This record gives sequence, C-alpha cells and structure tokens, in this order.
Amino acid sequence: AVLGVSYKRNVDDPRESPFYEIRRLLESKGARLQVYDSWYKKENTVEALEEALLESRAILIVTEHTDIIDKLKSYDIDASAIKVVVDGRNCLSAETVDKWKVLYRGIGRRAASDNRQRK
Repeated sequence: AVLGVSYKRNVDDPRESPFYEIRRLLESKGARLQVYDSWYKKENTVEALEEALLESRAILIVTEHTDIIDKLKSYDIDASAIKVVVDGRNCLSAETVDKWKVLYRGIGRRAASDNRQRK
C-alpha cells in the first residue's frame, strides 16, 4: 500500500510530491499498488485505508496525513499480510513500530527495526 500522494501533510496538493516517481519506479518493477490518500483522492485505487491495507504485503508512507497515521497506529498489522513498513516521513514512533512483527525502515532518522522473529 502506498499511503499518501500529497506533498505535505493534511493538504490536497500533489505538486512536487515524490509519489509520482515512486509509483513509476515500483510499477516498472512489476509492483501492483494499492494507493490511498485521504486528502487528494484523484490517484486512489481504493476507497478506504483498510481496503489498501487488506490487500498489501508492504506499506510505504509517502505523506504523513494525521488521519491515516492515527488509523495505522491502531491497525492490527500482525493479523494482516503486511511484512514490511517503509516510513518515508519518519512519522511512526519507536513505541508503535516495536509492537509490530515487521521489517521497518524509517528514512533518515533511526536504525531499522526487524521484529519479524519476535515472539
């Protein structure tokens, strides 16, 4: 799931967003993307965040929309097929990520967490 199209948090403006280049690169590698943005809906491939998460094995956070991050924090990641979380905005706390059994990469802020083998 690619979460966020907008360039900035809680706005509907996609200008200068890295989303378009990210989508191009992932699709060129054969990725099938579930795209969801609660503010800029033009690029959405699903109607709701839960729908995007349900069919995904990885999450890539492109935009730090408050409503998406709040829902993501309470989502039962471990009951899903999601195994990888790439936090492109460093918006997830260590406390949140450490509870999940996933491979986590936060861009530029802290070392990766790999909790997949945790019991």
